[in-house]
Amino acid sequence: MASLHEIVDRSKVGHIRHSDMNAILPEYIEKIGGSSGLLYIGANSGQEIEFCKNYTKKIYAFEPIPFDSVWGQLIKHQCEKVFCYNCALSDEEGEFEIYPSSNNFESSSLLKPKVHLSEFNWVHFADPIKVKSRRLDSFKFAEECDVIIMDVQGAELKVLNGISNFDNFKLIILEYNVENTYDGACTFDELENKLTAEGFEYYESYGVYNNPNTEFYAGNAVFVRKQ
Repeated sequence: MASLHEIVDRSKVGHIRHSDMNAILPEYIEKIGGSSGLLYIGANSGQEIEFCKNYTKKIYAFEPIPFDSVWGQLIKHQCEKVFCYNCALSDEEGEFEIYPSSNNFESSSLLKPKVHLSEFNWVHFADPIKVKSRRLDSFKFAEECDVIIMDVQGAELKVLNGISNFDNFKLIILEYNVENTYDGACTFDELENKLTAEGFEYYESYGVYNNPNTEFYAGNAVFVRKQ
């Protein structure tokens, strides 16, 4: 498993430039020549939807947590440009358990929490609840989108494995963690291998969290389709 130093070192910029997506997204949307559609996977209550609306023609937002503080807030963003879906995305379709977290469900995952419990001990997890899961392939509009933004707490590879054809995508921004943050969580290496095989290049990381005492790290990675 690559260390955080190795991940940052092999990015095209070789260091961490930004702490959040607000500085990253405009730059990369311009780099790919604009966006016709954006898939926001793990949108929570839609905190970044209004910002993202400035950089794409349509947004399709996915959030599986059904409670008012999350789905109830996300659906308020729905309009002629924003479409919201109350389901998880994965490599399987059906009904699955998700572990709700106490930080307004921002750390909730289809995967059982492990090191997250000690690394972020102020975040607690309730008993799992059932949510619906779909493959992204099952949504026809995904073929009209060119950008993916994803934050699904270790289940990113499951979402990617639910996509049969990546040809229309130009920019993918997703979170990565160490492998034991959640039970079965994917690693950065697995994500990079998957996306490299699909024709993408790793550009940089941002919003990185690093605990040198425990060697725990997490961050967000930017992948752009090769020219």
